[in-house]
Amino acid sequence: MMQNEGENFEDEDEEEEPIFVLTDEWRDFFAKSEAKRRQAKKHAKKKGKGKITNGNTPALED
Repeated sequence: MMQNEGENFEDEDEEEEPIFVLTDEWRDFFAKSEAKRRQAKKHAKKKGKGKITNGNTPALED
């Protein structure tokens, strides 16, 4: 009977969702990354090419 109680307790632990905390450093990193992505998209749109890159490499022109 004690064995069954122990098994139920283990099942409850396995069902818990992990908790993630966003630190200030990561929030700043993601904010800068998003700003860089938007700037690259805006620049590509301004150029009139409409080609979207990953922000690290220029779009290849045909």
